[in-house]
Amino acid sequence: MLPSAQIQQYGGKAAILNHIRDALPDMPIPRYVVKGAADSLGSVLADFNAMRKPVIVRSSSPHEYRGFEGIFDSVPYVQNEHGLSRAVKEVEESARGEKAKEYARQHGIELSDRMHVIIQEQSDSKYTGAMMRHPNNPDWIFISYFTVSRSSTLGLRDHSFAVYDERKHSVISPSLAMVGSNISVDHSGFLAEQCKKIESVEGIAEGHSLYIEFGFEPFGLYQARPFKKIQTAEFDVRGKIPRDCENCLFSELAFGITGPEGVVLPVLKSVGTQEAELLMKRLESIPGYFQGYSDEKLGRDLAGLAYLPIPEERKMGHLAEILRQHNLHADERIGGPYCFVTTSARKERYDVDLSVPGMKALTLSRVSHFLVHDLMRLFSKADVITTHVPLLEDNFFKSLRSIEDKVRIISNGKEAVVLPE
Repeated sequence: MLPSAQIQQYGGKAAILNHIRDALPDMPIPRYVVKGAADSLGSVLADFNAMRKPVIVRSSSPHEYRGFEGIFDSVPYVQNEHGLSRAVKEVEESARGEKAKEYARQHGIELSDRMHVIIQEQSDSKYTGAMMRHPNNPDWIFISYFTVSRSSTLGLRDHSFAVYDERKHSVISPSLAMVGSNISVDHSGFLAEQCKKIESVEGIAEGHSLYIEFGFEPFGLYQARPFKKIQTAEFDVRGKIPRDCENCLFSELAFGITGPEGVVLPVLKSVGTQEAELLMKRLESIPGYFQGYSDEKLGRDLAGLAYLPIPEERKMGHLAEILRQHNLHADERIGGPYCFVTTSARKERYDVDLSVPGMKALTLSRVSHFLVHDLMRLFSKADVITTHVPLLEDNFFKSLRSIEDKVRIISNGKEAVVLPE
């Protein structure tokens, strides 16, 4: 990894960006300056005034070398010194926010509010996105981007996605758990080449896949950080599936290696917001999905919320809190590592990763847009990740009961099977 002195001096994001800039002088990186935690705003005003506007003000905490994705604030579209002052203050204050404190508590980190700030020319790229090499299947590079729009929100962004097979020099569709590619082979190949260049830089995090954020058309590097250690395994997963197992779940897209006999964990079962809304509209089906030691209360809460005569916006706020509390209370009752099984973890109004402190394995549905901060935090927390579509209607999901049931997860990092235990 990078020397600790550099990480402390510039913060995780800026230290890695400085390192890549020095190693790859031709790599297009939007112009930036770093305001140190102890520096005055005046120390960067000359650089700021010389920059093309608008700029984006981004966090660079020492904690961000690994982890804390999306925990601290960024402030885009800053035009003048007054806006810069406000943006820097907002980013610095996010280091003292409740979200940062809870993330640090759950990960056993002694949180420092020492926040360096990156002030950077805002890219005029048509797209913004992320890419990452699969840590257990190194031929694959995941690529995702969306059109940049000041008015767009996370829920409305139209993501494009591809899996590029570097060995075959082609775009592939490896699983029903992933949306078919709508990024061309030429664009995917170009972005994969940029990924390879950044990975070639020694000293960032040897032996780890990198989570890389970029702009495209034109290309520009925004940041890179270590994700998971690169490991491979060759044992057969398909041969572990019993012929008579009706409720087994086979995953053609997995992360993490368990060993041939797998790991056995209790289950915490939940749903994403979109599926919860669907069940609230089909009230008669709720008992079939939520039965057992902890799930019955979730079913009753969803049914009760469906009948509340309140505006939809307030109802969605209540729904997010119901799901968050369900996860937290079940977590407390399990009292140890478990497999979190949920239909979705995207477009939620709460931080799913912070609602499952004891999670060691994750099973969820479609993951084509997982290269975003909230899901990357969830993926980083899990030792093993399995995917399946559609999970809500699958017998495996319907048959599970939280806390009472256990599953055996067997994964070679490329394929996996989840078996009722």
